Amino acid sequence: LRLSLCALCVLLLPVPSPAQDFSSNLQETTSVANPKFDEANAAIEAGNYDRALKLLAPLAAESPKDAHILYVLASAQDALDQTSPAEASYRVAIADDPSFLDPHVALGLLLARNDRMTDARAEFLAATQLPAGDAVLKARAYRALARIDQKARPVDARNELLEALKLTPEIGRASCRERV
Repeated sequence: LRLSLCALCVLLLPVPSPAQDFSSNLQETTSVANPKFDEANAAIEAGNYDRALKLLAPLAAESPKDAHILYVLASAQDALDQTSPAEASYRVAIADDPSFLDPHVALGLLLARNDRMTDARAEFLAATQLPAGDAVLKARAYRALARIDQKARPVDARNELLEALKLTPEIGRASCRERV
């Protein structure tokens, strides 16, 4: 199997660091217009995860079926290395709204960081199968899936990289220029 230099560069990109922040568009997508939720988002953007957690815990208790609140709560927990609570919160967010791309990708990244590659692969695969969602985030799921598949499923890995490049071709090219 021969991969192009660019595809190989993308494949070799490092696994994202802990505390993924995909909350940039949550204020407009949440089903709850709530000043505390807005304040929690601002705290996350400022890197004040403890404050965000304190604001989000009661909101999640009040709205246990709001996928967006649960996702932001999980993001704060993840940032604070609270792996088990973050995983549980991501899973509840996914259960509440299976078509919500962000928690699938975030959970996949959390699982991959904890060497649970089979579970991570399932989340990334689910994310790539969703019909809607942010193209950059979906491309990230494809790239992470390719990284997992690179040894055991090289043909799948190549196809996943090609799908990622279709979604965000400039990211792939920029990454190669930086690495070469």
